[in-house]
Amino acid sequence: MNELIAKTGRVSLTGQFKCPPAEVPFIRKALERHIVLTRQEPGCLHFDVSEDAETVGLFHVTELFVDGAAFEHHGTRTRESQWWKASGHLPRAFTVKQL
Repeated sequence: MNELIAKTGRVSLTGQFKCPPAEVPFIRKALERHIVLTRQEPGCLHFDVSEDAETVGLFHVTELFVDGAAFEHHGTRTRESQWWKASGHLPRAFTVKQL
């Protein structure tokens, strides 16, 4: 977890990740389960991943968690998931904010 994020107060993440065009079908498939599992996490208020309409392989991410503890739990779960095995190598540009 970002050490600047407190355990209390909402936490948002916005940004994007990019994959090679040849990986897009595989990433789409892996995302299906990842989105379902994330939305079921305690403390997840919003989680959305959408494909860019113009750039193949570019995905936009928005997340909102009730607090830093829920955000940290999400990060831990994600790093142990099939999603991370499929996408961990992809470049990400995320901004995390305490609200």
